[in-house]
Amino acid sequence: MIIGAEFSYLVCSLFVVESVRKKHLSVAAGVFTSLMSLGSAIGAASSSSIRQHVSGQNQRNINGFHAAFWFGVGLAGAALLIALTVRVDKRGTREERVQKEREEAQGERAADAFPSAGISL
Repeated sequence: MIIGAEFSYLVCSLFVVESVRKKHLSVAAGVFTSLMSLGSAIGAASSSSIRQHVSGQNQRNINGFHAAFWFGVGLAGAALLIALTVRVDKRGTREERVQKEREEAQGERAADAFPSAGISL
């Protein structure tokens, strides 16, 4: 489980870094790190609360640990479902895509202006 968390942190942080412009990079990294920490804290508190609620004051009862484990499995299943259904655009930031489309459109117009000269741009 820890290996999966490390890989997801690495992939998500690289996605955040590649998806924003340089002037917004520090803010995006700070928000990402804050959300990861908040998610970890909420997950740990929730599983601890579930364990305490199911086990009660009896420390020898391990049913609470089983319930907390299945809570984690449910969260992992929900994360897997989200990962399989959410489409992530991999072509860079929106501004970069718009700029690239403009450049391609200008290149096509220039090629259309000189069709018989054999000039390729």
